Amino acid sequence: MRRILLLLALLAGAGGCSISIGQATATPESEERAIRSAREAQNEAIRSQDLHEIARYWEADVRSTSGTGEFVTGRDEYREAFDRAFRELGDVVYTRVPDVIELSDVDVAGVQGLASESGTWTGSWTSSRGQTRLLGVYDAMWRKRDGRWRIYSELFVALECTGPECQF
Repeated sequence: MRRILLLLALLAGAGGCSISIGQATATPESEERAIRSAREAQNEAIRSQDLHEIARYWEADVRSTSGTGEFVTGRDEYREAFDRAFRELGDVVYTRVPDVIELSDVDVAGVQGLASESGTWTGSWTSSRGQTRLLGVYDAMWRKRDGRWRIYSELFVALECTGPECQF
């Protein structure tokens, strides 16, 4: 055992190498899984209309452009936009499905990582006139701080609308 500890100490000191025992090293695959997991958790929070949980996945200065061109800046304004949609549209649900997640190699001060997410989204709700469904594409920028991925910006583009509420 003593020889093993000595060998570990030598390896840890050689060439600036370090050995971490019991600590997982982030890989591109694990980072992508973390973002996909965060997106699914936010989708679930939207289905549950849990404003606090939805907002957990945004940076404080998040920016978003809705599928119909409305722009919001900041976590509080974005949360208010969701709150208004829940109040006015009742059973509204928005679902984002990532197709591609790419990790950036760019090193920015204070940011541990950047990532791009592209995918498709749907929004649906029921009014007295029937069900309406919006479909489109989106892009999101994720930033990692303090070991956690959060959305910094999102751009949604509505490409198709079916149902009675499609006149904006």
